[in-house]
Amino acid sequence: MTRARIPSSPRRLRCALGSAALLAGSLAVPAAPGRAAAPDDPLWLRAVEIAGRNEHWVPGTIVTRIEELDGEGRAKHVRESSMRLFLGEAGEVENEILRAAEDGKDTTEKERRSAAEERKRAERERAAQRERLEKKARERGVDAETLEREEARGGRSGGKRGSSRFGGPTPFDPVVQDSVSARRVSAEDPPDGGPHVAFEFTQRIGATGALRGIAWIEETTGLPIELRFAPDPLPGRVKEMSLRVRFAAVADTAWVPVDMEVHALGKMLLFKKRYRSSLSFADHWWKEGE
Repeated sequence: MTRARIPSSPRRLRCALGSAALLAGSLAVPAAPGRAAAPDDPLWLRAVEIAGRNEHWVPGTIVTRIEELDGEGRAKHVRESSMRLFLGEAGEVENEILRAAEDGKDTTEKERRSAAEERKRAERERAAQRERLEKKARERGVDAETLEREEARGGRSGGKRGSSRFGGPTPFDPVVQDSVSARRVSAEDPPDGGPHVAFEFTQRIGATGALRGIAWIEETTGLPIELRFAPDPLPGRVKEMSLRVRFAAVADTAWVPVDMEVHALGKMLLFKKRYRSSLSFADHWWKEGE
């Protein structure tokens, strides 16, 4: 997993810890090499099948709240934003910031300018990556599209192998099963409803990273209900982190993430800062696959 550098200023640290809530909301998660077999539990496989049928649902709106907490767990600084996701002219998912605020002060225009600068930076990076790919293709005497497909199949840099699901990584994605291990366990504090079956899982990320936690699956339907997990190792300067993702069936046949919570403790020099982030996903729409 690519780990973002967490800058040293308090505001930037708060932003970085908050952005960790997305944890690759549309990230391509590379499979780790060397795993001999994917999970074969029938209930887990049913959950994987459901995830595979629903991977192209996109939330139309994402609402984010990032809180810096005091010693008693009360919010002393709050950043909020709402974002609209839509299908752009090029057929890619694009976003628009609808509203942003910090401690009650409107920062919408400031955040929109920042987002525009980030899009320009991403476009430059994509152009540079494309240029490197074309140069490599010329050296090998093949066309760039063929080389891109080869690298994607091999899981090497430059090719995507993983979920396009918004709302964070999930160990139920069919394409990452060769990097996942899971087993049934007895777990405390299950989600409401049920009956649910708990699975202890590890999803390996690259050569050394992993996501580790508990997944609850509805016993009668195979629907994934909730994930509680943490990255291992933690991002730099983050001393504690836990994430919870909840899923729901909506629009009759759609299974989608509906909210996420992140709790994190960051350390700068001698100071510790605790954060709580929440994201909610709504107004889902279907994006046709490639």
